[in-house]
Amino acid sequence: MSNCGTETRKKEQNLGKVILESRGYNCLELLGQGAFSTVFCVCGRTDSHLYACKISENMLLLKREAEIMSMLRHPLFPEYVAFWQEAGLGFLLREYIAGICLEELLRQEHCFSVEQTICTGLELAAGLLYLHEQPECYLFRDMKPANVIICREGRVKLIDLGCICSAKERITSRAGTKGFAAPEQLRREKETGRERRLTTACDVYGLGQTLRAMLGPEKRFLAGGRRRNRKRLEKILDACTKEEASERISGMRDVSAVLRALK
Repeated sequence: MSNCGTETRKKEQNLGKVILESRGYNCLELLGQGAFSTVFCVCGRTDSHLYACKISENMLLLKREAEIMSMLRHPLFPEYVAFWQEAGLGFLLREYIAGICLEELLRQEHCFSVEQTICTGLELAAGLLYLHEQPECYLFRDMKPANVIICREGRVKLIDLGCICSAKERITSRAGTKGFAAPEQLRREKETGRERRLTTACDVYGLGQTLRAMLGPEKRFLAGGRRRNRKRLEKILDACTKEEASERISGMRDVSAVLRALK
């Protein structure tokens, strides 16, 4: 980010803090920031509850995220609290998730067993299936370790719904993160020469890459049964991450079935 961009972001953050304070929320911690938004951990002065508040100048995009989040009723996704616009900024208040980011655990070279990887995969697949089976068939489009929180009790949560779109939408821009986004997500329409629409296969790919990151490199001296289970899981992840969407495992229900068969 350029110096100009950094200064603009600082001004946005400072203004956001002032507005949050005026609304009865104390800013406790900067949780993260992306290209278009900043997320703070805040505490309500009247109820002493912790919340996460996402602030962005892109109010249209944030409003859409808020509308979708407000409709979701699944344990994988944080609960929606409120959305408002003020002074040229959008504010999305949601449940605060206590835990540690999967990306941070991987950075610390945390080792996940085949069993842990399967269990996490089943939880994520269940939430993504819930999204896919909504009347609009929503696509998450940004499945990656940075968006997965491992809670204290061991359950997982998916955060940052900013890339969600309907499968019915005509896609005009790229979304997702290189290394985790499906190839078709990163192609521009002019590269394909035809109208571009995504399917649930893009989330199958992202889940496969996320679980592959959890599994990490093969460890030496694995016992026979564990080595066989790892090889079976690797084959499943290979099937999730085929280059062509039509060649991948067909959907989250099937992904769940093959993962469950390994338990």
